[in-house]
Amino acid sequence: MNTHHPDDHRARDDDEALVLRCHNEHAREHLAEALRCRRAGALRSALRCTWAAVVCDLSQKLAELDLLGEPEVTEALAAFRELLLSGEPSTAQARQARIGRERALLELAGERFELLSPLERDDVDRLRRDSERCSHPLLSPLEAPFRPSESLVATHLDNAIELVLARESRQGRLALKRLLSEVESPYFPSTIDAAAELLARGPMKRARASLVYALVRELTFASMTRPEPQSARARRHAALGAISRLFATPAAMALRLYLAPAIAALEEPALWRAVELFGHVPGVWRHLDEQTQRRLLRYLAQVRDDHAAAALDAGLRVPELAAEAAALVARLPARDLRALIEAGHARPCRERAVALFASATEIAGAEWLGRNLLLPIASVLEASHVRAVCEAVITNEVLYSSWVTANETLLDLLERTDARFVAAADAWDRLAVHYMRPELHDIGARLVDAIRDRQRAGLASDPGGTNADDEDADDEGSTGDDAPAEGAADPDSELIEPEPDAEGAPR
Repeated sequence: MNTHHPDDHRARDDDEALVLRCHNEHAREHLAEALRCRRAGALRSALRCTWAAVVCDLSQKLAELDLLGEPEVTEALAAFRELLLSGEPSTAQARQARIGRERALLELAGERFELLSPLERDDVDRLRRDSERCSHPLLSPLEAPFRPSESLVATHLDNAIELVLARESRQGRLALKRLLSEVESPYFPSTIDAAAELLARGPMKRARASLVYALVRELTFASMTRPEPQSARARRHAALGAISRLFATPAAMALRLYLAPAIAALEEPALWRAVELFGHVPGVWRHLDEQTQRRLLRYLAQVRDDHAAAALDAGLRVPELAAEAAALVARLPARDLRALIEAGHARPCRERAVALFASATEIAGAEWLGRNLLLPIASVLEASHVRAVCEAVITNEVLYSSWVTANETLLDLLERTDARFVAAADAWDRLAVHYMRPELHDIGARLVDAIRDRQRAGLASDPGGTNADDEDADDEGSTGDDAPAEGAADPDSELIEPEPDAEGAPR
């Protein structure tokens, strides 16, 4: 008959907290039953269920040893499995065989693989022996049957939880340590596809959810708190993306559990690390709570520090952040814009690059802007952008008085935008007329000749097959947002040289 105490609800809450400390799902069921038996006063049953929880947990931890793939481990586990399958349940020797198996389980867990220290093994073995006395009355004198006290049951429960059920597998920790060491190696891939292929062949091949949880937790916090070089961060991002692909369900649950707390611990200037992770690990954004999402959106809307380009590079890759990132591009200084172009985001940078070039206030700055902003994105410029460049040169004395701008920037721009020549022909013609002025003839003669040559050669036939200012047209040789911009990918190109002091380049 159950006895209800005034603090029965508190006892149930305490029991639920104890059950949650147990890592193994099947062991958790036995532990919950043991706690219910203790509350009901069925102390013998409580001991039996407690021992059953310990057996489940240790058996699972021993099974996880196969993750390491070491011959000694595999051989020992094979012998243990053979022992488990031996004996007939109906024979007189069955009980002794079962006792032998349970002793072998403790021996493997304690002496062989050091999941338990010698003293801890003795405590757990006392639980085994008391459980046997509960199951088999003949093990105790008939005149003095075994009656476990409440304090004895409480002691065995505490030992079972603290020494076995609440602990992660020691070998599981070794597997985690090995995986983290592999990810931190400079030889680990920095792309998700290659990382997934590598992890699928290694210890992650048969990884359980607990290992996935632990690895996601460690990689997430490391990505937020350890500002190593970009190559190290790229390896962690690749590993997270690969784990999310190989183990979608447990990885998603782990990200929901650990991602928001990791971001909450970041100071405002370090939030670019979170945005960077979202840009390189697809689908991570949806695992964030609404409050954290709003915080990151506010950060991206006003980021101004040295990591602005990195944050925008990642933000433009995330659909939920793309609008905020694109709006911020319109306010980027020249050098951050160059970094964004080199990261492969040519199209979102077109208007800002043209605007910065048009507003140059010094000749050196104009020449730097032309080489580093305009020409690398020339293949994705539309006719409207080309016309804007031509009009800017006509109206800005700093631009039209620069020999480099006329003979290098504009000549190269003309060649790289041949497919848009017809749509922008009127602007090129006005620019040619402007440079035909006597005081500018020596500066713009080559550019004028190139424009006239194209007009005479009949390039109005539009060799690129495009006669309209079509924003979405796919030009031959044009680069997408994810491809390196022309001129940024070739370190030997004349367009990329040691960065000068771009005096006059708008900041």
